Amino acid sequence: MIAKEYYKSIENLIALSNLSGAEERLQEAFVKFPEDPFLWQFAGWVAEKQEDWVSAEQRWGKVCSLFPNDPKWLQLHVQALRRLGRSGDADALLPVIPQDYYKTIENLLAQSDLSRVEDVISDALAAFPEDPYLWQWAGWSSERRKDWVSAEERWRKVRSLFADDPHWLGLHVQALRRLGRAAEADATLLERHDVEQDPRLSIERVKTDFALAAGDTLRKIESLGSGCELGVLQREVGHEPLGLLRWTYIKPEGLLKALKMEFAGVGEISQSQLGRLTSQSEDYWFSDREYTLGRHTFASVEKEPSGVLTGMCRQIKILKRKLLEDLREGEKIFLYKWTDTSHSEVENTIIQIHDALQEYASNPLIFVSRSDGVNAPGSVRKIYDTLLYGYIAHTAAFDGVTESDFESWRNIIANANREFISR
Repeated sequence: MIAKEYYKSIENLIALSNLSGAEERLQEAFVKFPEDPFLWQFAGWVAEKQEDWVSAEQRWGKVCSLFPNDPKWLQLHVQALRRLGRSGDADALLPVIPQDYYKTIENLLAQSDLSRVEDVISDALAAFPEDPYLWQWAGWSSERRKDWVSAEERWRKVRSLFADDPHWLGLHVQALRRLGRAAEADATLLERHDVEQDPRLSIERVKTDFALAAGDTLRKIESLGSGCELGVLQREVGHEPLGLLRWTYIKPEGLLKALKMEFAGVGEISQSQLGRLTSQSEDYWFSDREYTLGRHTFASVEKEPSGVLTGMCRQIKILKRKLLEDLREGEKIFLYKWTDTSHSEVENTIIQIHDALQEYASNPLIFVSRSDGVNAPGSVRKIYDTLLYGYIAHTAAFDGVTESDFESWRNIIANANREFISR
């Protein structure tokens, strides 16, 4: 047997949390291949998962000797030493220039190893508290973790180190909005007298004006799909609701069928599958076969698919239960956006979706589509007491909203507030 034949069995045992089995397999492998570098890596991970820091320190030390130029293993060795209370030994191993940390942090972020990257950033900033590029990495780490409190603090620090670069001001303002501090974001922008002339900042001013005007109402709206734009708009105003359809693509006929059937089968493994949205996608895409429903998982394709699917189905069942409860309580405003085809092609289906919502309770619905030449961007039509049609000039990208039609959205949200909340 060659060393590679052990890798898969050990990896599978780790994935199944059979750590004692993995340890036995490792010891068997080491008898035959005592210097195999990848077996030592597996050994380090097993020790980490068992929280056996004595073994972890010894094994990461061995890995470092086999990969002397890879800072990732050095950081794991340092971390194990710290967990053993050997800070002096850990400090003696640390790099002596900040650039030595950059690649390690970049690699860990690429691997979505967000807890470990924070350990490295903490060590790096302790050694180099004013290094501007370490603070940039720290900001991106906070963004990836959606920790807007630390993101705001870190982008504020980056701004102080790059006072003339509006890119970092924009990220700081964005973090303030996501904390619900829109007025402070607006004031921060106004500190600069060239905001209106700088295209990189003028969009941030538009977003802040939108957050001030629409933030409270957006907190009362739940997305029924399709796409991520409403979810990102809610994030812009500091609202992060848990919703089954917040990050979901679903066709009008699929939504109608799901509402009529109370989303029966959604979250069942037999009705679900994983794939990729595009060949370049780094995360899995979840699909329900019954309702043309597709959803982001935010789980890397490097993870074992059966575990991701099981976890997603468990999460989706909880979110489905919550959505059905909200539909029956009738206290939310629901919004569905569809821009893949013209308004007229789906109007009958939208009326049926509205009627299906009324079967649960008196649920208001906003339907958003692209302007059609008759209805201008930002215009709103009242169809029934519980149904509004709103029109936007353009739809943002399905994934990764950057430039929404904020003015039209603001008018649609204002009409919703007037018709469904303030009356």
